[in-house]
Amino acid sequence: MGSTFGTYNIAYSGMYVNQASLATASTNLANVDTTGASKVQVSSVERDTVQSGGTSTGDGVSVAAITRARDRYLDSAYRTQNAAATYLSVKSGNLKYLDKILSEYDTTSTSTTDTTSNGVETELEDFFNAWQTLSTDSGSSSSSNTGTSAQTTFAAAITTATSGTTSTAKTAVSTAYSAYKAALTSGNAATIVSTKTTLDSAVTTLSDSTLTAALTTYNTSSGTAINSAATTLSADITNGSSALATLSSAITTATSGTTSTAKTAVSTAYSAYTAALTSGVAKTIVSTKTTLDSAVTALADTTLTTAYSTYNSATDGGTTINTAATSLTNAITTATSTATAETTRAAVTAAGVDLISTLTDIDKELQQLQTDAVTGVKDGVDSLNDLASQVADLDKQITQAEAGGGEASYLRDQRDVLLDQMSSLANISTTESNGTLKVTLNGANLVDGDTARSLVVDGSGTITDPLTVNWADSGTQASIQSGSIKAYMEDADQTGYATIDSSSLPYNFTTTATSSISTLRQGLNDLITTLATKVNSLSTSGVDLDGNAGLDFFTAIDSSQPLSITNIQVNPALVADSSKVVAASSAASGDNTVANEICALEDDTTCYKSSNSSLDIIDFYAAITDWIGTAGDTAASNYTTQSTLVTQVDTQRKSVSSISIDEEMSNMIKFQNAYAASAKVMSTIDNMLYTLISEFD
Repeated sequence: MGSTFGTYNIAYSGMYVNQASLATASTNLANVDTTGASKVQVSSVERDTVQSGGTSTGDGVSVAAITRARDRYLDSAYRTQNAAATYLSVKSGNLKYLDKILSEYDTTSTSTTDTTSNGVETELEDFFNAWQTLSTDSGSSSSSNTGTSAQTTFAAAITTATSGTTSTAKTAVSTAYSAYKAALTSGNAATIVSTKTTLDSAVTTLSDSTLTAALTTYNTSSGTAINSAATTLSADITNGSSALATLSSAITTATSGTTSTAKTAVSTAYSAYTAALTSGVAKTIVSTKTTLDSAVTALADTTLTTAYSTYNSATDGGTTINTAATSLTNAITTATSTATAETTRAAVTAAGVDLISTLTDIDKELQQLQTDAVTGVKDGVDSLNDLASQVADLDKQITQAEAGGGEASYLRDQRDVLLDQMSSLANISTTESNGTLKVTLNGANLVDGDTARSLVVDGSGTITDPLTVNWADSGTQASIQSGSIKAYMEDADQTGYATIDSSSLPYNFTTTATSSISTLRQGLNDLITTLATKVNSLSTSGVDLDGNAGLDFFTAIDSSQPLSITNIQVNPALVADSSKVVAASSAASGDNTVANEICALEDDTTCYKSSNSSLDIIDFYAAITDWIGTAGDTAASNYTTQSTLVTQVDTQRKSVSSISIDEEMSNMIKFQNAYAASAKVMSTIDNMLYTLISEFD
């Protein structure tokens, strides 16, 4: 201490430093809930005056600096790990969504209000089951057809002609056709004749040229034959009443007297036969006549046998009626078998449409997910540019504030918050030299002091125009190795998806593509393209229900482009006319060769390959879903581990920089006491000087 008055400076400096410390403690308490705020501390240093003799005199204490409690190495570690965590978060989230998409389409419900689609595997099984049904249909070969799909065409023409604005004529046609169909189902000869007459009249009255032509074709195919057989049967039944009356007397005589099982059988069979004749139902007449024949033979009554033979040989007797009933039954059966064969084929095309619909719906969702990934890249780059601009602006303010010895901790805290946000987007690195901050992307400056460079996204994200992130000023590609932008760029990459050359099947499906979305799309593309190619090859090798050369079952929507999951449909010609679906290799009766060969594709392990392993179609789809599940689980596990690491590093950071209310309150008490002690020293020196001066007054 150089002099008595120098003691004032020592006391004053103590008061000043402790007042500054109290102010920092107060600031810390005010910012305890502020995001990103770091603890501020006062660093003090002893003041000395060097004397001429080499000794020094203490002059008190001064504020050396007001600094933030911050560990730059932990900050750097946090940002590196945070970039990795956000990268894995995006990858894990997209894989989880892929699994969700497939799970949604693998859910079925019996609820009448649930519109959830069937799963891919279910649709595949339904498709092959429809072919299996067709392969066992006795009416599926062309030889079993009458040469035309007239009945189906006529039914469709009825529907078309009676649609639209309601009219009396349309209603009459619709009602007459319903009655005619019911008569055919029942097989009642008289009703068939009467309802057909009514239907013909109603069609004539409506005067619809298309419907009239369809009716003419139907009549040529089977309508006239059915009506003729029904008319003959109805007339034979009426004309044969006298012959039946003679037989009735013989039946009564033969079954009278002592009761026996044989007599009862004859009596019962005859009652059923006469009831069938009264009803006019052809198939019932045939069946009851067969039973009556057996019963009469079993009774072995000579008189009855003679009478029964006479009845059968009469002009309109039993044999004539039975022949007419058989003819009507056969005519109805022939027409029905044609319709049944077409219905079975229609089920095949419907199953194909459902399969295509499910797969294309999934692919559309996957395409949308890749579109969202493109948006994620663009939004991420926009955010990174904005944050870089804010960091550069804050760096300028910090430089200005600290140039004159000022304190800018709160600005540095804001800057660190922005840097943390930037680390979630890309793999940034930071260095600070002489008060100038540099933010780099793999060595290239993004921020240099108060200057920020901009990034731009080029490309649309398609296979021919992929996404790239470039420096706006130089046009060179930026190297982004981590963060959410990197993850979105990978998943937006469509190079893993491509059309499949049908001439080089089986296609070897792998999961090595950068984008898991493209990988799944290519797997489903392989599934349907391979199936379509195989089915088409078989379909075009056979003949349809009318004996014509087979058409492709699946066709491209855009014929100028190859088949793919985005360019495929069930052949519209087959959907419009199911008789064109091919089940046979020839017109030979009972030939279902093509249908059987298509069914066999379900278990054919030469159609598909996954990582060089040969699989059938169901196992191939299972391999795709297994890959999605495994990759999703791995990504989720990696993200969980990485996020835990980020939390640990952040906890270490906060242990250094976070503000503790208890600690700051304790510091305030300490600094208040120190301030009071310095003030007491000053007061004591003041009193001493006063006393000394008073003595010399």
